[in-house]
Amino acid sequence: MKIQSSIHIIFVMVFLILGGCSVSDSNHEDTAPTVERTLPHALSLRTTTIQQLRNETTPPDSVNLDVFITAINVCPEDASCFIPDGIFVAESAEPDSSDERFYFSVLEPQQFETGQFYLLSVKIKRNESGNRTFFDLLGYSKIKYELYGQ
Repeated sequence: MKIQSSIHIIFVMVFLILGGCSVSDSNHEDTAPTVERTLPHALSLRTTTIQQLRNETTPPDSVNLDVFITAINVCPEDASCFIPDGIFVAESAEPDSSDERFYFSVLEPQQFETGQFYLLSVKIKRNESGNRTFFDLLGYSKIKYELYGQ
């Protein structure tokens, strides 16, 4: 399962590059968000992991995720991109190949900062036929962690 997840991330990145989209990663110094917030602050929900969100959470449900923004995808206005605007998240600041990662489509992803921790409120739902699960971002709050030894 972890190999499939890594392959999926590589597949997405190749399409982003070929589609003309820009992805900023956590190695760049980002400034404060350049657009206004389009979502409310995170809600008071139970917190789960990305793995539990994918494999154990049954729709309909809403949960919080404590995540690190690894990259932001922004499709230029005049481009036709395969991947919509959004954010790539992981559970740690230095994700390795075994860490669970997730992509959320987000209107105005510039409201987030790469290299920062966030608490994301997520709604899990299925389509009418019940054969596909969707994850909608309900809200977010920036989290400040003190990283020891840095």
